[in-house]
Amino acid sequence: MFKRGWRTSGVALASLLRHAPRFLHDSPRTPLRVLCIAALDTAHVLRFKTPMPRARVDALAMFLDFGACTNAAWDRKPLDEAERVALRQRLDASGETARIDEYLTRLGDLESRRPPLGGNHRRFDEVRAYREGVVRVSLATATAIAMGTESVQAELRATERDSNFETLFRIVMQCQIVDDVLDYREDRASGLPSFLTSVRHLQQAIVMTADAVRAYGGHWERSATRGVLPLRLALRAVTFLTSLILHVASAPLLGYSWAHEKAAHESTRLHPVQWWRARR
Repeated sequence: MFKRGWRTSGVALASLLRHAPRFLHDSPRTPLRVLCIAALDTAHVLRFKTPMPRARVDALAMFLDFGACTNAAWDRKPLDEAERVALRQRLDASGETARIDEYLTRLGDLESRRPPLGGNHRRFDEVRAYREGVVRVSLATATAIAMGTESVQAELRATERDSNFETLFRIVMQCQIVDDVLDYREDRASGLPSFLTSVRHLQQAIVMTADAVRAYGGHWERSATRGVLPLRLALRAVTFLTSLILHVASAPLLGYSWAHEKAAHESTRLHPVQWWRARR
């Protein structure tokens, strides 16, 4: 077990170094997506004993950017539509048409059932399941591209009991929570479902989100082998940072929420003269 841990750590380090130059490239757009490529390349080496072919790496980088553009379009956030169209055309030219079509179909099905805001703990569970579904479909598509799997559905089945995939999924979910904390004001104003906007009272949402952070960082093993050591260590680090960010941001967010609700309440109150006229 000890030797295997060192071996997988060496594979992960080699993958990171192999893709380090992409931190300076335009594709993919963010460092987190470069780390995702390195993680999937590590999984590729462990599964096939060889790194991902260059063509698949390029296609994966394009898909990660395309997925981000697609999510922004569903959320009605500002985006470069020309860039999204260009990425789709390049993905089609690289032979990824079938996988991208399946991804868009599955994503569209999830988005068409996007839960509304302002419920109770059941609504929180619905929003959490929706967010998890989007992440699983996106990760399964990325994995299908990386591994050359025939379809997204096939990769979803193949990764159902894969500890490495599950660990990567949990890392991404922790990153989603961080995004929800940082984008709370924008999400609330736009009516977007997130961990913090799912229920009416922010304080309740913060408590349930903290529980979700602990759950994503907790123990999970349904496969015969444990996840690779670097991914497990990364999950621990991301879990700690997510908990810290949520804790530090709680007070300012609650202050903003209270001020927002007070302003909304004041705007609905009638001026005494208006009240008197309404009574007449």
